[in-house]
Amino acid sequence: MIPMKHVILDTDIGGDPDDTFALLLCLASPEISLDLVVTSDEHKGHRAAFAKKLLAVLGKDILVVAGADLGNDRCCVVDNMVEAMAPMDYVAAIKTVVEKNEITDYLCISPQSNLAAFLQHHPGLMPKLRVTIMGGSINYRTEGKVEHNIRYDVAAARAVFAANIDKKYVLSETTFHPELRVDTNHDFYTRLHWHTSELDVRVLIKESIDNFFTHLYPSTLMHDPLTISVVIKPGFVTFAQKPLIMNERGEFIESSTGKITTVSTSAKYAEFMHFLGGRLPF
Repeated sequence: MIPMKHVILDTDIGGDPDDTFALLLCLASPEISLDLVVTSDEHKGHRAAFAKKLLAVLGKDILVVAGADLGNDRCCVVDNMVEAMAPMDYVAAIKTVVEKNEITDYLCISPQSNLAAFLQHHPGLMPKLRVTIMGGSINYRTEGKVEHNIRYDVAAARAVFAANIDKKYVLSETTFHPELRVDTNHDFYTRLHWHTSELDVRVLIKESIDNFFTHLYPSTLMHDPLTISVVIKPGFVTFAQKPLIMNERGEFIESSTGKITTVSTSAKYAEFMHFLGGRLPF
């Protein structure tokens, strides 16, 4: 019997709905134990409060901790849906989980601020971490721009890249794919209309998605669920090792003198979306 994997989910939930789908996938996966949810790119505690409310409606008792607040007001769409949570010692919360497990899978689907702070304060615990990161790009889709999760805290991303930890990156070249797109016509969204009470989790999820579609973008891509599938059900994403440097802007550049880094190269998109759809709680 394969031992259950212990997981920390580091997420900027409350903006792009793919973080919500990632959390739902974690909760529906018997392959893992979700030990901690820590939020990044916080908006005065609203992201953590939304995650906590979502877990409460689902009847899940999992610790949620508000992490680093980067002062970014643009990407949070749930501030009118929840009461803000007070700041907490997120480094201590991460430490508690990492110390108790032989290996902890750290799933970072957000800016890497929390992870960088933890590594700075507790370098001796690095061997107990296995990190999977949604972020980075070798050839970003928009010339001259840096991938979202990197550019919101470049210093943290560079610190994590330099750290000698077991890590792999699911690059934006892999996740920006039309087969991962969800909009109001997609089955994942239309299922949310079938709710029976105001306490139904679908009501909460639909409101947050509608806020995002109305105020930011009319669709979302399943960047983050695809990333966490790497730990839950390996095989959807293919990886290769490449010699990379991360420059001062946060861009990955292939170089013969670069650090050998594990990065995604392709994915089985249709198979993954079928898998994700089968694990959603609605």
